[in-house]
Amino acid sequence: MQIPDTDNIHFQHAFKKGYRMALEGKPFSSMPSLIRRDMEMRSYFQMGWEQAEEDISLSVDDDGQSDWRGRFAWGIMMLIGGISTTLLMMSNIKEEQAEQARLIAGTPVQTQNLSQTAPPEQTPSLTNTATPEKSQKGMS
Repeated sequence: MQIPDTDNIHFQHAFKKGYRMALEGKPFSSMPSLIRRDMEMRSYFQMGWEQAEEDISLSVDDDGQSDWRGRFAWGIMMLIGGISTTLLMMSNIKEEQAEQARLIAGTPVQTQNLSQTAPPEQTPSLTNTATPEKSQKGMS
């Protein structure tokens, strides 16, 4: 919306009112009575109305044209995504079948996580051998 250059706020209000009413789809005859009485405000209302009609017609024209480049790009992305999803599903199915075959054969299943674990750490002893000796010496 391009507001016309005027310092009068009433004219700006009339222009914006006409623009909004046209966007809402109200008929031109539903113009407020205050604007209808003043010919200058009425002309600003009409300018706003006409600009809204032009904006609507331009947006309808833009929507009618197909963006073939965008559609082509999204089509390629969907194709790549579908292929990658299919390959991932197929590899998961093969892994599950191999695991089931190992379970049936009775061989233990070895995973990478078991081979990478560190040896268990030794926990420090909670009892202190010096403590009972000191307590016995202090009691005597």
